[in-house]
Amino acid sequence: MIAISGGVPITFATMITLVRFVLIPPLIVALQEHAWDHAIIIMALAGLSDFLDGWCARFFNQQTQLGTYLDPLADKVLMISCYASMFSEWFSALYIPAWFLALVIVREVSIVAGALVVGGYMNKPFSIKPSLLGKAAMTVQVIFVLFFFIAESFHCVNNNALQCLFYAVVAILIASWMHYVYCGMKEL
Repeated sequence: MIAISGGVPITFATMITLVRFVLIPPLIVALQEHAWDHAIIIMALAGLSDFLDGWCARFFNQQTQLGTYLDPLADKVLMISCYASMFSEWFSALYIPAWFLALVIVREVSIVAGALVVGGYMNKPFSIKPSLLGKAAMTVQVIFVLFFFIAESFHCVNNNALQCLFYAVVAILIASWMHYVYCGMKEL
């Protein structure tokens, strides 16, 4: 365990989360250059890091307040960056509509804002406790994005499968969003 100024512990699990942040700029560059093989590898590593940081934190008892802030933030920045890059161009596999990007951004901002409001109202520190539905949403998003990149890379577009995955992402994002709203309302 490493400590930064002020004595905030940087655990191995937190370092894995920080790697996810580091992977975002190369992922954006890979998407802009249509370097699908690189994008696939980077996104797979980012998805793996999301699993590993949580597993390491629990298995090695390295759960920290910093990690509870950074992990969901890394997920949010990763997915919004990815979708924004996918939205900015027309790809052969699937067109990412503006309403989807707006849905993702509004969902993420409202979850964070809701946690701040609930925390302030309850006079508790800011906290977003990941739910099983929220974890499933992240997993389905990573699968969708990887499938999208593979379809672009190998020109093996199956629009029906991509459309189904896309709408599964929409459904689970909305369901998990409503679940977070419900949990926040229960706290009040």
